[in-house]
Amino acid sequence: MIILGVDRLDYTKGLVHRLKAFELLLERYPEHLEKVTLLQIAVPSRTDVKEYQDLKEEMDQMVGKINGRFTTPNWSPIRYIYGCVGQDQLAAFYRDAAVCLVTPLRDGAFRRRLNQFI
Repeated sequence: MIILGVDRLDYTKGLVHRLKAFELLLERYPEHLEKVTLLQIAVPSRTDVKEYQDLKEEMDQMVGKINGRFTTPNWSPIRYIYGCVGQDQLAAFYRDAAVCLVTPLRDGAFRRRLNQFI
């Protein structure tokens, strides 16, 4: 099963929390090992700002730590793509995913859209 996340690499998107939650899932529910993969696409954002560079480094380290801890010869828990993905490839990822995650810690645009319906 593929769990898909597609986000700008931005601290408001909750990506670090998402990785920690996925790691916790694998720890607490080992029956998901070799059955669930998180495919996280992180689109570069504000690459010239130190805080965003630090966030990228933290993400890289967390993915490496989780993959190093749980990877088996036939499976890696996280597939991490840092960069832009073409529309056709992105559509294929959405089609193949069983779950798509949207986990912003704070996202003004999302709230503005949501408020239109409330």
